[in-house]
Amino acid sequence: ILSLAALSTNCIAESAACKDAETTAAMRTCENARYVQANRDLDAVYNGLMKELGNGQREKLRLAQQAWVQFRDKNADFMAGTAEGGTLAPLIRTSSAADITEARVKELTKLRHR
Repeated sequence: ILSLAALSTNCIAESAACKDAETTAAMRTCENARYVQANRDLDAVYNGLMKELGNGQREKLRLAQQAWVQFRDKNADFMAGTAEGGTLAPLIRTSSAADITEARVKELTKLRHR
């Protein structure tokens, strides 16, 4: 329990620091952390859903997820293209990928609770 409290305190402090991030480097660090967490959440909900589905639906989800990952990555590249060559391009790419990954987590979570 103590380590959970420490982790929670660290997340709150990190969240506050990210809210006040002013440099591109600080924003990139925050968005990278958000993207990593979104991917962890996605892996967890995807794996849980795969265990709940029958064989036919599992295969459909596997194929859909592969296509979705390609879409996410290409869409993030497209969004970053709005700042092509600039220092904000990597930030925009990561932020876009984090946004869409968080949306996918919500989408798959709804399926787990039907």
